[in-house]
Amino acid sequence: MAARFWILAFLTCCSNAQPDKVHTFQLPENWRKATSASLIIQGLEAPKNRAVILRVITADSSSAELGSYTLMAESPEAKGNWQRPRVEIKLTTAFRKWAETKEDTREIRLRIRPYAGLKEAPDYKWTAKEIRLEVR
Repeated sequence: MAARFWILAFLTCCSNAQPDKVHTFQLPENWRKATSASLIIQGLEAPKNRAVILRVITADSSSAELGSYTLMAESPEAKGNWQRPRVEIKLTTAFRKWAETKEDTREIRLRIRPYAGLKEAPDYKWTAKEIRLEVR
């Protein structure tokens, strides 16, 4: 069986992360050699009564979408919040293309926003203990 070697870089952005704020991450020097990149959300808490898509977008003027994660609703009448210890949002090839075209490729700035269908859902309240970038 062939052994697999992973380049693994954990770059923590935010403890007690504010969902709609700009999250800044430092890219490791060898990030271009990585085969995948993900945003890891630790300690996600979100309402059980609404389904949303958490979209990762650039914080610059282009607002390009770089990945997404769907949170399903239990039911419209459900009470309380989901507790997700770990959520992984795989970043798309659009992430790599966007990051490579930036002048300063050592730092990236992203937002995570909830959407209900195609419309942004700014009233959707969710929290996270930590958000970090993982590159393998």
